[in-house]
Amino acid sequence: MGQTIVTGAVVDVSQAPLPGVTVLVQGTNHGTVTDFDGNYSIAVKEGEILEFSYIGFRSKQIKVQESTIIDVVLEEDVQALSEVVVVGFGTQKKVNLSGAVSNVSVEQMATRPINNVTQGLQGISPGLNIDFTSGAPGANPKINIRGFTSINGGDPLVLIDNIPSDVSYLNQI
Repeated sequence: MGQTIVTGAVVDVSQAPLPGVTVLVQGTNHGTVTDFDGNYSIAVKEGEILEFSYIGFRSKQIKVQESTIIDVVLEEDVQALSEVVVVGFGTQKKVNLSGAVSNVSVEQMATRPINNVTQGLQGISPGLNIDFTSGAPGANPKINIRGFTSINGGDPLVLIDNIPSDVSYLNQI
């Protein structure tokens, strides 16, 4: 039983190609990833099991028989897609967002010796710059996200109870 090259395509239930699917020989670290069109090619021995995995989809295992072409249809994993992110204009599934999402938990903030929320966010969220222009107690810092050259100049949209506000209106931690 020598090695043979197995090729194929990985698609979802609507027949759309899935790029970036991990194809591994089960129990080894030998694997590959599907290309932009969902195609893959891997050297395996007959009887080995190929494992296809992709974020948001159920993994699938297929035993290699005599065939050198194995096409795979992956089904969405409803539980994996149920992670919801609250954004300024409603709620969306995380997989549907086109921008970066950064989560900061209460536990992360609680472990820091801070006086206000903006001090707690400093250094936790990537791309968030906080500039304390004054050392006076209660002074509002300048908050900038993703730099001054972003679409709105980097000023964040802060919503408190779905009302545009200033972050300084939040209760002290």
